[in-house]
Amino acid sequence: EHVTAPHPKVTAMLALLLMCSSGSGGPNRFGIGIYNDTLAPGVTFQLTEASALVGNGGSVLLDFNLLFSVTGDPSSCEAGCLPAPWQLDAVRQAYTLGLRPVVRLGQWSRRIRDFADGAASGVRTNYTRLAAEYRRFVAALPLPPDGQSALRIQLLNEPNVCGEWSCLGTEPGAHLLAETAAAEVAGCLRDLAAALQSLPRLALGLAPIAQVGFARCECTAPFKPIVKQNATAESYVSAMLAAVPELYDTVDALIVHAYPEDWRQGFDTPTGRAGIMSYQPVRDLVEKQRRRPPSRAWTRGNSGWSGAAVSAEKALPSLPIVVGETGWQGPNQTLKAESIVAALTQVFFADPAVTTVLPFMLANSGPYSAMWPWTEWPVNASAPTVRHEEWLAMRALRCQMGVGGAAGCPPE
Repeated sequence: EHVTAPHPKVTAMLALLLMCSSGSGGPNRFGIGIYNDTLAPGVTFQLTEASALVGNGGSVLLDFNLLFSVTGDPSSCEAGCLPAPWQLDAVRQAYTLGLRPVVRLGQWSRRIRDFADGAASGVRTNYTRLAAEYRRFVAALPLPPDGQSALRIQLLNEPNVCGEWSCLGTEPGAHLLAETAAAEVAGCLRDLAAALQSLPRLALGLAPIAQVGFARCECTAPFKPIVKQNATAESYVSAMLAAVPELYDTVDALIVHAYPEDWRQGFDTPTGRAGIMSYQPVRDLVEKQRRRPPSRAWTRGNSGWSGAAVSAEKALPSLPIVVGETGWQGPNQTLKAESIVAALTQVFFADPAVTTVLPFMLANSGPYSAMWPWTEWPVNASAPTVRHEEWLAMRALRCQMGVGGAAGCPPE
């Protein structure tokens, strides 16, 4: 049966929120994640559904991967490392629908560390050859048709998860420690961002770091962790900054992931609220690093350049924040709907730095179909058969806030 209205509890909460707000609109910070590897439906159909959900000026995350036929060889990028026709069409369709895409760039294989310039000799801190291929791909993506705004790019994803920064060893017990991986990741992200900096009208963000990641990854089969995976996002970011202090100095946004600590608990529980707010310590860490005093102030005199130690803080502005993933999983649709509305209104939209929130995920007909997606969508169908309560609740919140236009909003 097609669900047509949120649960009464959700409706009552939305009514209360509306009473407490001006309903005067403002920037559209609503968004949703679209993933092309979800078996069904096609991205074209998902974008149309996303437009009804987030409205005009809302955002969509588009998940793209560069494909390499030979692991470790950047020159093996398939199709000349140019976007596939469906990827170009997806970006153009987003623009046509009035959506603002965030293009997440990853690659297959996920053994990204083996693409380092010095990987053959065991040095994995420079990735200029790989970065040139990412630049080739991004340079071919369509830019927003208004001639002014920027296309937002996310470089890689959750590298502190073993499957996203994977390793392969030959000796029994071969493993990769988080501190080592963080230095490798920092070098990779530095070089990818540097390669894209000179391209016009891009807004760059680095890989969001999972709230809890690996302390150690196993590099031999069966690749299952044998130590507790309890390294925090803050510890991983700290390790990246120790390796590349200027890592976040030239990016345009901070991309974060914020999930509840316990999927079974709603936002109104300590674990729910704490998980949603978990991006804030990472934000504070990055901003503190961006305000650090430079080690030298360089001046030019008759005898050439000279440097003197200084103590003044740098004047870099605070970064806007994009919440690249958030949300609840599981079968309890009412809990999920109540929680996402509360997370949006009480945390994300209460933070003026948060410009976009992209919950995970709009559709999936694969193994996660009963846990994550906001819709039920049969294979090859052009429209969902069910819009779950969280879909309906977020649309109702958007419409009541008066953002994104009336398109997609139910009649009064």
